[in-house]
Amino acid sequence: MVSDTTSYKWGTSDNFAAATDMGTATTKTETGLAYGTANIHYTWAYNPCGNSTSTPLTQSAIVFECGTGTLVINHLTTGGVAPVNKSVMYGTVTNIPGETSKCWITRNLGDSQQATAVNDNTEASAGWYWQFNRKQGYKHDGSVVKPS
Repeated sequence: MVSDTTSYKWGTSDNFAAATDMGTATTKTETGLAYGTANIHYTWAYNPCGNSTSTPLTQSAIVFECGTGTLVINHLTTGGVAPVNKSVMYGTVTNIPGETSKCWITRNLGDSQQATAVNDNTEASAGWYWQFNRKQGYKHDGSVVKPS
């Protein structure tokens, strides 16, 4: 937060009056950006005495390439698939023998870490479970199953 700032504004044009009030939030997640296109947005800090000049923010949406970097998925219970709300960062690989055209995540859906050994059956490494031919996933922490 900038010194003496009480709130921030964010906008898609350099127009403080038309900008969205962000309160004290200093981050904003955007979806639906066109890949390969420079996106320019503006932000201002303000308090009862006035506002700062605009600061232009330029970012290009990045095209996802399997096998490079990570893939962040925000799993939500709405829709009846994820058993809990959870954001997970998955690694990806491609060119698996026999399935060279597919992209694979490097660990189980919903796990918090990659397994540390072949016998690592902790909830953090196991991730979620599914019953054959059903879309609802289940989380089991050793004593409680969600959803019940």
